[in-house]
Amino acid sequence: MAARDMGWISDRLYTSTGVIRIDQLDCWQHPPQPRLLSPGNYGAPNPDSYFLQKMFVWSPGRMFQIPLKCNRCGSRLTRKGIYNRLREVVDVDCKYYLMTEYFECVRCIPHMTTMGWSDVILSQLDEGHRLIFPAILTQKLAIDKKVVKLLRSRTLGNSSNQLQNTLQELHSEEWMRKAIMYLSDCQQHISLATTGILQYARPAAYGPLPPPPQMHDARWLVTCLRNDALDRIEYVKGQLTSVFGRVLKMDSTKKLTKKLAGAAEGSASWVTNVANENGEILISVFTSGEGAKLERMAAGLVKRYKDAKQPPPDLLYVDRDCCSASGVPKSLKLFSPWKTIVRLDIWHFMRRFAVGCMTDNHPLYAPFLRSLSNCIFEWSAQDVQQLKSAKRRELIQQGMKNPTDSVVEKSITKGELALHCRRKTRGVKETTAMIRNLIQEMSGMTDSCGVPLIDKERMLRIWDTQQKHIPCIQDPEGYSLYTITGSLRKGGQDLTTYRCARGSTSLESFHLHQNRFVPGTRASDVNMQLYLLEGLARWNIDRGRDALEAPSPVRCYDTKMKLTLNALSTSVLGYDIIKDFQPPAKYTGELIGIEYLLGQTSVGKEMLVKEEERMEDLQAEDPLFADDLTLVDLQSTRLDVQEAEGKLSAGERLFPIPEEETQYEKEEEQQSSLLFPIPEEEQENRSSLLFPIPEEEQESRSSLPEEEQESPSSLLSSVDWRGIPGWDKVDRLTNHLLNFTEMSLTPDDVMTCIMLYDDLDDYDKQRTPRPYIEQQSALSGRFKKGKSKSTVSPDVERTRRSFLGAGVPAASPAINRIVEALCIKLCAKFRNPRKRGDVTGWNKVVDTYTLISQAVLGNGHLMERTNLVLPPINNATLRSWYHQRERRQDVTQLLLGATLPGAKLSTTPDLPEARPKPVQTSLPHGLVEMGVSLVENRAGQEVTPTRAKKGSAMPLSIQPSFAVPKSTSWYQKKRKAQEEEGTVGRYKMKKDFFACSSCGQPRRKETGHRQLKGYWHCPNSALSYEAWREITLQKINEKKEKK
Repeated sequence: MAARDMGWISDRLYTSTGVIRIDQLDCWQHPPQPRLLSPGNYGAPNPDSYFLQKMFVWSPGRMFQIPLKCNRCGSRLTRKGIYNRLREVVDVDCKYYLMTEYFECVRCIPHMTTMGWSDVILSQLDEGHRLIFPAILTQKLAIDKKVVKLLRSRTLGNSSNQLQNTLQELHSEEWMRKAIMYLSDCQQHISLATTGILQYARPAAYGPLPPPPQMHDARWLVTCLRNDALDRIEYVKGQLTSVFGRVLKMDSTKKLTKKLAGAAEGSASWVTNVANENGEILISVFTSGEGAKLERMAAGLVKRYKDAKQPPPDLLYVDRDCCSASGVPKSLKLFSPWKTIVRLDIWHFMRRFAVGCMTDNHPLYAPFLRSLSNCIFEWSAQDVQQLKSAKRRELIQQGMKNPTDSVVEKSITKGELALHCRRKTRGVKETTAMIRNLIQEMSGMTDSCGVPLIDKERMLRIWDTQQKHIPCIQDPEGYSLYTITGSLRKGGQDLTTYRCARGSTSLESFHLHQNRFVPGTRASDVNMQLYLLEGLARWNIDRGRDALEAPSPVRCYDTKMKLTLNALSTSVLGYDIIKDFQPPAKYTGELIGIEYLLGQTSVGKEMLVKEEERMEDLQAEDPLFADDLTLVDLQSTRLDVQEAEGKLSAGERLFPIPEEETQYEKEEEQQSSLLFPIPEEEQENRSSLLFPIPEEEQESRSSLPEEEQESPSSLLSSVDWRGIPGWDKVDRLTNHLLNFTEMSLTPDDVMTCIMLYDDLDDYDKQRTPRPYIEQQSALSGRFKKGKSKSTVSPDVERTRRSFLGAGVPAASPAINRIVEALCIKLCAKFRNPRKRGDVTGWNKVVDTYTLISQAVLGNGHLMERTNLVLPPINNATLRSWYHQRERRQDVTQLLLGATLPGAKLSTTPDLPEARPKPVQTSLPHGLVEMGVSLVENRAGQEVTPTRAKKGSAMPLSIQPSFAVPKSTSWYQKKRKAQEEEGTVGRYKMKKDFFACSSCGQPRRKETGHRQLKGYWHCPNSALSYEAWREITLQKINEKKEKK
């Protein structure tokens, strides 16, 4: 304890007579505030009073009167008082003292001493009193629980070093705040003394500041986190082994193994995870290899389902071992005796075909994968038509009249399609024929430089190997893979949102988050296990909340605390406070994480040899699966392609087609016009349609309002690349805007611009969406004041301008069609790529555009009559837009004449009904819930032993008499007599010092007097101090000898 804190702490703990008074205090004791300068306080500020630390007094025996017992013999512990050692606890922005009492068991030999903060004492307290204790103790140090909770979150960047730096910053700011207060008071004291306002104050030498606080090492913070996790480890493991699912997904990653350091470094090859349809993780293990190395993990899952009396999962998605010549997939043999349907993840299946491409930077690479996806899936007609109807209404609300199907489909994004529409696989026969046709169609396509998209020889080998896996990617017949997650309103219409359980792509996303569970780049085996378990527990809780229809607003990851809260609320209130919380089952004993890896060390060398042979056999069967997925060198592949093209004739197909499938292709070509019925006037734009138009939709269109129907005039008018009409009107307006080369505009120019603007379609007249510039809605009311009850600060705009200045972010030229057309013309005008000095073609385009924009904004008549807005652009947004436009046009030119498979609407009965969200998760029958042992609250039950009184008991009506000393009685009589006479006065000392008997001066150091063991030496004495000291010591020794 610092010397400056001893004074106020002793005053709080003890009375003036030295009696301890902990039972009369609160747990938290705050130091007194520094005294301010006042007429009664003229002293100089003391730095010690500014840097006092608060204190937490932990005395469960005295404060709460809880009877405590010895953990050896069970007898009652005896309180022995305050323990002579304090702990300094690290808090978020300061440090505080932790003081406790200690106990002794008098029956144990030797006597056992126990501190109040030990686990022996804390385990005997009920949960309510145990949570009052605020700290986590290590061998020599202590830390507050709030600080440790900041380390629990397993997100990106939440490391011990980051927390150490944050604590150092907060502690330093608190120290500086106190230092500024002290120095400010010192400055005031000097000012008052100098000006003479305080007559008795003089400038003094002020005390120095205490040193700034130093934060402990980051490794100690990890140690504190481990100590905190030890109390919850069984609950964390029990929660992980209580997860089940109907659709399981298994995948492995190497990302986390690269972070394993210490003794276990290099011993792990894979991290295998098994998840369910909600994204919750059933098990995660480190393993030295796949295949047989996962038998123990699979056996644990099988036993978990069996003990819970759960049926085996319906589906198992894997990235390998999906089929076998024997009929039983290798992955299913691991989970014997399950009869689960095994399916290959479609994303991994498509990635194997991507290896047959020269490079993923090829302009036709994305269209190839998009067409490959269309070969596999077909969309639900009902969902697609609902989305198209909502998008059509949304475009009409934006001012577009009579949008065509092409415009509506191009306005649908991939995210909207995946969120609102369901799909299913086409079937083995249809998918096989379409993939073959796709490869044959694109095998000869090249980019503008002549680089082919497909390596023909490699793609032949891929097709020969992968066509047998097409049955493995088909959806089970009649099985619902979609869950309804909610609804969104779009275009005045409610659209259902879905979550799909197909494939293991969600695990690929989880691998990224799992890698972030471990902060930094290295972690020991113990820390790795700690981070993994904590991260998995929090991940499963979040995914479980998302899967429920109405999750509880309480957000807590401490399973033990939630169990305690529900148990107490049930016994007191009769219901659970956290209603959607399902207690986990007891830990099943399955090995998790690093434990699984360490459990494999008992496997001998023979097992490792067998594993290598098994991997070699797998590579021989499917060489594209393991390490052959990397892209090859472009130059070497060109030579291979040239050699392959030399062997094939010009009219020869890439691979022959079986006879039984030729008839199917003919039938498909005959039915294609029926599947995609397109009006005659849109035959030229046939390839631009994303979805066909069913007959029932065409019939329903006749009943739509006139503004929502397609008109023949819209199909004959000029359109842009998206198919939106009115492009010729935009072109005429931008041609006129190019003439605005001066800041001043003539009246003829303004009137012509207004006429051309009025001639635009309503879609091009709508206000440019710039939410950071314009308000979302106009303010109403007499004083133009918003009437919303928002709690947003009114100084948001001022804050933004303080950080970012008065400018606004640059916009993309694609923000509206007027800006886009203007930039197209300017780029064509300044297309010379040569750079002259510091001026480039991009600079000329931006400068000219800015000049036109300033001319438009600077004309009042033009701003009053039109809503023409030309937002600012810069070189970055201009180049990005230009390159995207060039790539889009390049792909369009390369695909001219190609017949690629498009998206298909399901002609069969619609998909199975999607499952609704569950209201509450239920623990499977057969598992024992993990409970919490509630300790009885025994506060106030301790009986303090008292000594028995001698003699007979006095009657209650008789007051006991107390003896008064004679001296006290005499003084009371004398005092009473003086008060009656009125002669009572205050005692005054005759002198304010003790005078020397020799010289009469005060006995002080200032006058030269010195003291030795009660004897005083006068400077006027004939003897010097040294001679007097020898004589005095001799007298003192003689007295001691006589005694």
